Amino acid sequence: PVNEQTDHLMVSNRRRPWGLETPETVAERLKVDVRRGLSWREANDRMNFVGPNEFQVKEQEPLWKKYIEQFQNPLILLLL
Repeated sequence: PVNEQTDHLMVSNRRRPWGLETPETVAERLKVDVRRGLSWREANDRMNFVGPNEFQVKEQEPLWKKYIEQFQNPLILLLL
């Protein structure tokens, strides 16, 4: 589906995973020519709209801190 106000693709409640679609179907839904790709401007517009294609990785809590915090639980202290 396309948002009429912004003319950008929106997330839909699809039941069929994208991986099962044919490349032609995906290209049609994303409004892109597979032979030419996106113009620089269209790629920039899409990136500005949806953000970069990157995972957001949370900084992991240090192992030593997890170890110390477990002793703050009264039940753990009782078991020791």
